[in-house]
Order: sequence, then C-alpha cells, then structure tokens
Amino acid sequence: MKIFKKFASAIIVGCMLLTLCACHGKNEVALTIEGMDIASALYLNALVDADANAKQTVDEQLAKEDSESSEATDYYTQQINGVNFVDYVKEKTIERCKEYVFFQKLADEGTIKLTDEQLRDVQAAASQYWSDYGYAYLYAANGVSYETYEKAFTYSYYSNEYFEYLYGKDGEKEVPENTLKDSFLENYTLVYALSASYEDKATDDQKAALKTKLEGYEKRLKNGEDFEKIYMEHNGLKEEDHKHEETKDGPKDQHATVLADKNSKSSYAHTDFDELYEMKVGETIIIENEEKTGLTLYVRLDINSDTYYFEQLKSEVLYLLKNEEYQDFVTEKTKNYAVDKNNFAINRFDVEDIDYSVLESAYAAQQNYQ
Repeated sequence: MKIFKKFASAIIVGCMLLTLCACHGKNEVALTIEGMDIASALYLNALVDADANAKQTVDEQLAKEDSESSEATDYYTQQINGVNFVDYVKEKTIERCKEYVFFQKLADEGTIKLTDEQLRDVQAAASQYWSDYGYAYLYAANGVSYETYEKAFTYSYYSNEYFEYLYGKDGEKEVPENTLKDSFLENYTLVYALSASYEDKATDDQKAALKTKLEGYEKRLKNGEDFEKIYMEHNGLKEEDHKHEETKDGPKDQHATVLADKNSKSSYAHTDFDELYEMKVGETIIIENEEKTGLTLYVRLDINSDTYYFEQLKSEVLYLLKNEEYQDFVTEKTKNYAVDKNNFAINRFDVEDIDYSVLESAYAAQQNYQ
C-alpha cells in the first residue's frame, strides 16, 4: 500500500475508480436510489473510494496501537467500528452513492448550482489529474470512460457548494466571523523558516558545524539584522536574483510561512507547530526535523500583522470546524433513501478483487509531471 499512499496523498479530490472486471457494462445500472439510477462505473467509483478510505482508517488504527502497516497488512481481517472490513467498505459505498443522489437532487431543484466558471474548473482539474497525474492508467485501459471520472469529480464540487450554502456567509448555519477568527488564531502560526540539510552520511562534527552556522544566523537576527539579507546569503542569492513581484492581493512579506496544528487536517499541518505556537513573537529556535536529515531556524511572527492570511485561510478554517458535522448532516439526510440493488451487477465487484498494482505506473506519471 505504500505506493497507493504516496499517490493518493497528492490528490485534492479523493475520487478513485478502478475496474474490477475488464468486461463489465459501464452503463449497466448497479443501484436505483430514490428513482435515480447509478451506473456500474459510478458505483465502482464509490466502491474504490470507500476501500481507499477504509485502508487509511485501518492504518491510523494500527498506528495508534503501535502496529506497523505495510504492503503485508491483511486489511480484510481487520474491523472498523466493530464491522469487518469488507462489509464496512460495502456500507460506505452505498452511503457514497446516496450522496451522489442527494447532490443531484439539490442541483436539479436549484438549491445549489455550479457557475460556468466552476464547471470549467471541474473540467480543467479532472483533465489534469487524468492526463498529468496518471489517472488514465486506472481507468481507460479497463473500459471506464473519462466522462464517468469527470462526473464523480463534479459531485465533489457540488458537495463543496452545498457546504458553503449551509455554513458560508448568509448560509442556513452561518458560522460567525469571530468564531472563524478565534479558530484561526488557535490553530495557525506565522514564521520565518530557514532550513539546511545535513550532507549524506554526515558525521556528528559536520552536524554540529551546521548547527553552529544556523546559530550564527540566529544571533544576527536577534541583533536586528533583516531576515531577507540572511536568507539571500544562505541561499547564495544576489539582489538582482531575488526581486519580489509586488502583488496587490498577496502577503506583505514573501518570506513568511504559515504552519498549522500538526493534528489538524489542514494542508499546512506541521510537526513543529506546538513548539512554535508557544513562542513569543520575535523569538527564535533551531529544530532538527523528524527525519533527522537537517535543521530549521525559525522566527515566530505575528500572524495578525497581515489580514491576507485569515482571508486566504478562512475557507479551510470553516472546513476544519464544520466538516465532521456536515458529513453527519448529509448522512442523516440520506440514511432513509430507498435503495434497489441490481445484485447481478454488484456481486461482480468484489472488494478483495480491487487491484492497486497499476498505481506504480500512475505514481511514476505523477512524478514525471511534477
């Protein structure tokens, strides 16, 4: 599963689809939910997405138990919330298909709508992941069309739109601005970060020399020297090589870096957050990274000094505050949906038959693109 984890972690939208049978009918109806047909290809999208999420959940459980997960992990002998793995994946697959129906109904009745620009964003993002990140390896060769992949992508955008409809400005469950600001200040910090790596097979003396170098920078900062000057020196840059473009809507300080609580699901989550958050503005510290491959010199900054950060991170803060509640809300709305199963179609798609072996090629394609 290591390749799968690498590949999946780089994808913003968790919509994976893998055919389990080379000759299935992609337009064959797998489910009928509240009168809406779910084709086999779309059902597979939900199945593999559920399987991937379940494997991640198992990995997290094993990590808490200090048990190492690897390619050798037998996921199918595991339980999640007291339910055996395969049944759990099947339950989550049906839940996801119910969500497709729920969002389609909201769109049909006009409660949510994607603008032409958002639809173009869907097409552009789906196309990029399909072509540049190697998703075509997972789909086209096995008879699942790009159109189905894009459709699943579209439902994720509908979900985002409904989330904003509920919790965003003027929404039914609008979160007050001061609540967002408080959460922002509790879970994010702003720093300067100057990193340096050890040489390969560095000796203790070489590691100590690198630390001494950073301590020299630290002393100069405490004496009032400008961070940018030290940054340029450290990176071997000259003035003409390091000119910042003035951007009206960008941050005031191009060198400042946002970090978030390491236990959050923020895209800025960082292992050094706790130690840095406790520091006062202007304080410095040198920390060795978790991999023990280098050091970082940090300077704590005032995240309130530039409104840019709160405005840019407001949507993420809202998501972190309300996503769990939102998921429960959608599940409650859809739990009593009538489901008519085409067992002939569904039974051909075994959870244990999902094959991730092609992800090696997909991951290579992603790396080539980057």
